[in-house]
Amino acid sequence: TIHTDYTAEPSTMSFYKLTNKTNNPGVNAGSDYIKHFKKNKEREFCLRFLGEFGKNEAELNSFQDNPGTDRFLINNSYAINNQYTLQADNSIPLKKGKLEGGVKAILRRASSDFQSLIKYDASEDYETNKANTDYFNYKQDVICVYGMYSLRIKKNSFRIGTRVEYTSVDCDFIASNTKVTNNYANFLPNLQYSTRVTDVTTLVFAYTKRLQRPYIYDLNPFVYNNDSLNISFGNPELGPQTSHALSAQYRYGKGNTFAGIIIEGSYSGNKILQYASFDPQTGVTKITSLNIGKEYQSSLSVNFSTKITTK
Repeated sequence: TIHTDYTAEPSTMSFYKLTNKTNNPGVNAGSDYIKHFKKNKEREFCLRFLGEFGKNEAELNSFQDNPGTDRFLINNSYAINNQYTLQADNSIPLKKGKLEGGVKAILRRASSDFQSLIKYDASEDYETNKANTDYFNYKQDVICVYGMYSLRIKKNSFRIGTRVEYTSVDCDFIASNTKVTNNYANFLPNLQYSTRVTDVTTLVFAYTKRLQRPYIYDLNPFVYNNDSLNISFGNPELGPQTSHALSAQYRYGKGNTFAGIIIEGSYSGNKILQYASFDPQTGVTKITSLNIGKEYQSSLSVNFSTKITTK
């Protein structure tokens, strides 16, 4: 039951009923090939393939009994989200340290076929709501090259790594003949330094830059407008969110006893968040996703483990 209060008019009351049915099956299939070398057993080469196949079926049927015009709405959506990952890695031990590197391709193919039917009287036939009926194709290709070099000098260990990613995004709305493209490159370093303070204690300092791309439901433009006062939809023009993390660790290990203290802080300036805008003239709230969030996080964690007895 919806109560609506106005500043200069009497309050109104309407009744809203929604029937919602969804189905989200998914299947993953993959294979790895790993090769070890007789001359150097620590050297390793591997190939990986992973296919992820998912879909989302949604049927929404709603009715609003309003003081003015009633509203009957049917929204059907059928979305496919497939992702293919190809990866090759090589690990080569050296006289001083270890060199690791690889290439990776992530290919996402998604689509959304959505249809909206509407009428304003129970005796009428449903008509297509063209404003919320379309076929949406989404193509995302990510190519990345990465490497890491590890080096130990006496009591000190260094790890220097980096990943360079190029992302290409193409969105195509068939019915409205609209295209959205977005291409971007990201440089993602990670650094770690550790030193053994004593025979049983170690200090570790690290910096990492992380990247997270928007999920398909953040991008899907299908409008959930069964409740006419609260509607939500995805944003195909979303970019990825990045975060920077610094951490310091103090580790203790002696015999069967281990302990550690970790202090970590992170910052993100383009976090993906849901944004709601309210129109006071119509009383409608619209919700979508935008790269508008700024987030600071800090954490302190302590862990300890030991054997109480020999058993």
